[in-house]
Amino acid sequence: KLPSCQTTASAQHGCPSVKKTMGKDFAARHAVYVGAAVVLKLICGADDCVWLSPFLAKARGAAAKAKVAAKYVTTVVLITCIAAGLALGIRRIAAPAERRADEGIGTAAGVLLVLYALYTAREDGWFPCCPPDDEDDEEEEASKDPYIEFWEKFGKNIKLGIIEDSANRSKLTKLLRYKSSTSGEGYTSFEQYVENMKDWQKAIYYIAGENVEAVENSPFLEKCKAKGVEVLYMVDPIDEYAIQHVTEFDGKKLQSVTKEGLKFGDEDEALEAKRTKLYKETFKPLTDYLKELYGDAVVKVSISKRVETTPTIIVTSQYGNSANMERIMRAQAFSEKQSMGMMMSQKTMELNPRHPIINELLTKVKDEKTDEDTENLAWLLLDNALMQSGFQPADVDAFAQRALKIIQSGLALESSDLLPEMEVPDDPEEEEDEEDEAEAEQRRRAAEAEAARERRQRLAAEAEAKAAEERRQRLAAEAQAAEAERKLRAAEAAAEEKKRREAAKAAEEKRQREAAAAAAAERARAELRAVRDDAARRERARAAAKAAEAERRRRAEAKVAEERRQRLAAEAQAAEAEWKLRAAERRAAAAEAAADEEERARNSARLRREAEALWAEEDRQRRQREAAEAAENQRKAEIRENQRKAITRGVAALVTGGLSELYYQNK
Repeated sequence: KLPSCQTTASAQHGCPSVKKTMGKDFAARHAVYVGAAVVLKLICGADDCVWLSPFLAKARGAAAKAKVAAKYVTTVVLITCIAAGLALGIRRIAAPAERRADEGIGTAAGVLLVLYALYTAREDGWFPCCPPDDEDDEEEEASKDPYIEFWEKFGKNIKLGIIEDSANRSKLTKLLRYKSSTSGEGYTSFEQYVENMKDWQKAIYYIAGENVEAVENSPFLEKCKAKGVEVLYMVDPIDEYAIQHVTEFDGKKLQSVTKEGLKFGDEDEALEAKRTKLYKETFKPLTDYLKELYGDAVVKVSISKRVETTPTIIVTSQYGNSANMERIMRAQAFSEKQSMGMMMSQKTMELNPRHPIINELLTKVKDEKTDEDTENLAWLLLDNALMQSGFQPADVDAFAQRALKIIQSGLALESSDLLPEMEVPDDPEEEEDEEDEAEAEQRRRAAEAEAARERRQRLAAEAEAKAAEERRQRLAAEAQAAEAERKLRAAEAAAEEKKRREAAKAAEEKRQREAAAAAAAERARAELRAVRDDAARRERARAAAKAAEAERRRRAEAKVAEERRQRLAAEAQAAEAEWKLRAAERRAAAAEAAADEEERARNSARLRREAEALWAEEDRQRRQREAAEAAENQRKAEIRENQRKAITRGVAALVTGGLSELYYQNK
């Protein structure tokens, strides 16, 4: 019945008899149509091939409805067709010579049809092993998160909303996305971070820097990477401002790894306390020596628990500005040196007690072998820690001089004085017959070179002695100048502290705007929560101590109990002193933040005024456009009215003329 499908109707809808026999809308059976047609074509030859196209079209249409079944069935059928084609080819080879010419045309046509069917099936996606080329691109485009594209374009606006919109701050916080130490090229949210936190982790750790490469190589991440803790990368300048308004998320506090007070929570507190105490006692001579040497460059020198391979590092106070924040403020167009001095954070130098450089310095300090080279090494350690932590050396020229001295010491140079100018030798004799005079001239030059070398050695020795005497005098003068400078700095610090208190008081009196009041209320609530958490933690600690004390009181003697109570009283006094110190730091941080808030309020007011001016200009232009449109509409209405009147007059004239003509005709 296949030849009956050559008609137009059957070519469009397939062969009715075969369709009725095989069933409807089933992709596998339509794929069988293709296989049967190809096999029959191989048998029948190359004539009347028009009837084959409806079967291929029908198979593709059915495959679109049931693509899954068609993939595997069509694969099997097409493999069968290929096998049939190979069989016919072998049959042709084995056939007699007079029949090869007749069968060759049918075999070639069959092979071409099989190749066409394979290509069509692949383009329709029938083969699971060979998807079309466009399918990979579609999967790649579908796998990309559309929110990431939105975040890359409008992430800064969301961060600005966190700063200004306190009512919706908790909702906007969930929309934040950051790269992290474990996210690779992707982004992570606070919710994903909390889900991936360690069981013992109690805080969300982050680090702020200039770019991802800088923060990835930061020494602050050494301990975090060793513990497998995820750290968020905040590399956008606005992150430093936005994170000040987000103190916690889902009950987890945000902790910067570049500031003091870094704790992980997986340590044995008792063991860590003993180890820290032992380190402090062991390295006390070195920390005292470095603090005295550095002076006001650092607030204190302590033992670090956050580095692995770095010898030294610089951290800032809990409520002070980070190194990245100082870099951002220094890059401001209207920044001033005086205001920058007030914004500078208090720096603490932390030493790695396991590093060989630190231990060698400790040995020199204990043995009292500190000389100029040791001081240069100590200053280089500070400069290196400043640069690795993101700060800039205070005195770049002094840093360069110290580096040159270390190079000179490494090359074992006795003096850095310049050598004498090289002597230019005379031109040699050109006459070949005066060999004796040439030898005499050579001996004379050798003697002059020897005398010059002895003269250089003598000059070098004299210069070295002179340099040593000048160095001793310079050291004495520098010591006197350092003492005078220390006193001057103390006086300047006192005056600066008084000026800072007056400025803070004036800023407090001027702070009347609603935004500043809201920010102050937010900080007050954060401080209140911190105080409550601290009080609750201390209450739990006191309760545990009381329980332990009660148990020991029942088992110990009266004298041991009395000594224990005295020790507890001393610890309470120390805790009270620490609490007072932290309260003073919080008040200083609040004063600094008030100045920042006032500056932001002024910038916001200026931006609002500019926006209102733009809106007024747009409103004026809109009113002008509306007036012009109204005038144009009125002009068009007048034109239409005039046209209507002219048409009416014309029609009236025509009617009047016609009636007059009829009247005269009738008359």
